[in-house]
Amino acid sequence: MKPSDKPTPLWRDTRFLGIFAQIVVLILVGALFGFFANNLATNFRLGFNLGLLFDPHRAASFDISDTVIPFSATDPIYKAILVGLLNSLRVMLSGIILATLLGILVGLGRLSNNWLVKTITLVYVDIFRNTPLLL
Repeated sequence: MKPSDKPTPLWRDTRFLGIFAQIVVLILVGALFGFFANNLATNFRLGFNLGLLFDPHRAASFDISDTVIPFSATDPIYKAILVGLLNSLRVMLSGIILATLLGILVGLGRLSNNWLVKTITLVYVDIFRNTPLLL
């Protein structure tokens, strides 16, 4: 028997190591899923209840300064959630509209024959394209 005919040990066999790594990852994901499922079951046994949010007799006890609909600190919590949702929608819609208009203007500036406008929009696009999103 030649030295090259010896079987490869398991810790050096790439097929075995690939399958072993997949099994280890599967066990870890299963354990993580089990941990979160156990945590969820424990919290539900402790009395998870959303009734607090929808109790009309419980006041929010905080004020929201900029509202689309009238709101005061004596209103229920569900109305505060509604006010927050409406404020978020207002900010999102205005942001979408302004970003669309800015994008159209910059796109038209890139197509312009004017050297100054084309260069300014090129620099603007390059700066924002090369800036990481998380920054």
